Amino acid sequence: MKDQIRSLQRLLAALSSRERAALLAARPAVLQQPRPRTLHQLAARLLGTASLSRSALNLGEQQFLEAAVAAADHARGPGLPFVCGRRDLEQLLGVGRGVTADRFAEVLRSLTALTLAWPDGDRVWLHPDATVLFPTALGRSAHGRPPLPAAAPLVVAAPTPEFRPATGDGHGSGAAALHFLDKVLGAFTEPWPALKQGGLSVRDVRRLARILHCPEQESRLWLHLAVTLDLVTERHGRWICTERVPGWLRTPPADRLAYLAVALADVQILPGLPTQDPKLLNQSFATTGPSTHYNAATLRLSANYSAATLRRTVLDVLAELPAGQAADDGPALAAAVHYRAPHLFGPYDPTKPPVPPRPDPYGHWPKPNVAEVTAAVLRETELLALTDRGTLTDLGRAFRRDPGDHAALRAAAEAALPLQEKATILADHTVLVPGTPSPALAELLRDACDLEFRDVRTETHRITPGSVRAYFDQRPGTDPQQLLDALSTRSTTPLPQTVTYLVRDTAARHGHITVAKAGTVLDVRDPVLATELVHHRDLAHLMLRQAGPTVLLSPLQQGPVLEALRAAGYAPNSELKPSAARAADRSEAMYELPQLLLPPPRRRRGPGVAAPGEWLADLSVDEHEPVGELARFIYNRAPSLGANDCNVLATALGAGTTVHVEYRTPARTHASVTVRGPRLDHADRLTSAAGRTPLPLSLSGLQLVLAVPDGRGRPVRGK
Repeated sequence: MKDQIRSLQRLLAALSSRERAALLAARPAVLQQPRPRTLHQLAARLLGTASLSRSALNLGEQQFLEAAVAAADHARGPGLPFVCGRRDLEQLLGVGRGVTADRFAEVLRSLTALTLAWPDGDRVWLHPDATVLFPTALGRSAHGRPPLPAAAPLVVAAPTPEFRPATGDGHGSGAAALHFLDKVLGAFTEPWPALKQGGLSVRDVRRLARILHCPEQESRLWLHLAVTLDLVTERHGRWICTERVPGWLRTPPADRLAYLAVALADVQILPGLPTQDPKLLNQSFATTGPSTHYNAATLRLSANYSAATLRRTVLDVLAELPAGQAADDGPALAAAVHYRAPHLFGPYDPTKPPVPPRPDPYGHWPKPNVAEVTAAVLRETELLALTDRGTLTDLGRAFRRDPGDHAALRAAAEAALPLQEKATILADHTVLVPGTPSPALAELLRDACDLEFRDVRTETHRITPGSVRAYFDQRPGTDPQQLLDALSTRSTTPLPQTVTYLVRDTAARHGHITVAKAGTVLDVRDPVLATELVHHRDLAHLMLRQAGPTVLLSPLQQGPVLEALRAAGYAPNSELKPSAARAADRSEAMYELPQLLLPPPRRRRGPGVAAPGEWLADLSVDEHEPVGELARFIYNRAPSLGANDCNVLATALGAGTTVHVEYRTPARTHASVTVRGPRLDHADRLTSAAGRTPLPLSLSGLQLVLAVPDGRGRPVRGK
């Protein structure tokens, strides 16, 4: 690995600090403390923290790297594929035969940012573990070693979707999502039978689709969203609404739409995918639940091909469209999605219709078809106002940035809902709302009206004597003119006279009889003392009211009342026995412990940390030779360490200070450990005097050694 580190060091030395910062922009692990101090150490950390996964490569990067591994292996024989000739690689990838040199350089730059391949003069160096990604590169097995193919053409260019001007911005599309979910909750007010293995049968899913007046795939989406939000759940063999539904219905519409977007990120299937096997349509199977297996009507997705990953891939492609442009759902869009994440999908040929997938003899489902996945994602995201006819909405962009940022999602959801601030009040007491009412209007309608009808476009309410009486019950002593003013403010037309008569007549008959709850009765001997207690500031929380000259009532129980009176300096007499009074104090106490307000923690002042640009500019070229006999010994035993690393480790071995060590494990992975009091054992392996290293580390596996300073910038001495 030493040759790779030195080659990458030469590349970093030729870059400016700004170019180095751009190279590390997507590699936050490289900037962890303690930071490298030389270019050799930076190169070692770049190689150690490289992402060795095909899921991080697009189609062009996979084609390039696979050809480079095959060419390097062919050039070096049975040894590890580390380097290949640039001219041989260009010929293998078809540069000059349909592939331009700019395309070759473009893919090589993207692989350089991942530290998987980088140029060095007339050669291209590879990460030493690149062969793990392609054990049979271009079909060349390690046992038979067939000859290198004559050509492995690189895709000419990254496919781009077909553009067209965007015709919408998603305004108003979120109301349909709230409407369908409300209908699901209305359907599950009565219990639905659950299967023994959990979930709903196919027959019940189709029944729900008829209730919602939507396709079966869409009804499955709304059902999964309701379950994810814990609004519908299975209890005692029945599916029914939970106690969270009333709170959900009182939540403002923008918040509800934001919660739906968050719930979509947790739905682990793509309900919009077509049926897998028509022969299994009548089979009962689970369609929702924590341990569901999707084998007949939905795609079974493993952890590597999760629905969340598929959705993000499609949304990432839409996010790259120019402003004001939308993508046509067709072969060009599917090809762009396949290019971005080829490991997620099976082979894609836009000239052939997709073949319905079937399991192999072992019961494993093949990878999904990219065209079907793209269409399903576009459909379900459009239903939730995340996309609109091939373009991302503001809500979709907020969802793509961070599904957990509820404040940003709520702000974007406002644009996806046609919130109405006013309604039309008719003479027959009917209230019409053309759309989704705003939170203020919804609260007024909920308190003073009865809901009669609701769909995607309109809501119909009615003002009745019962709804007006309920309004005054919640607000005793309210002047009827306040309700009339509120209705007049929210009405698009002058308030009808019939509504005015109804409100005033109901208010005139309201409150003639008052029924109140009395938790404690206070019998006071002196009317003056009774008046004093009612107006005492320290007893205001008892909410005392006079039922007679010497009779006071409080809604609190006797225990808190006795305690408050004694704390105010009075000596009340209780009819309860002392033991009963103490029990009442414990069971009926209405006080809560005050919340402790802790001051923010103080930040310790330490050495200033340089900005990434300044830090990258200050990196020095590593020394050519180690200093001292022990450092030279380490240099000969640790081929991946630079001279500076050997000097730091030798100093730590002599002084017992603490060092940060990064190394390669036997499983060829990158790991790090802080060693306090390092020393070498009888086999010249690195151990710790404190015995806190994971295991003795071979010097040949060390990649990076950095001194660990204390808060004052001095090396930490091991204990």
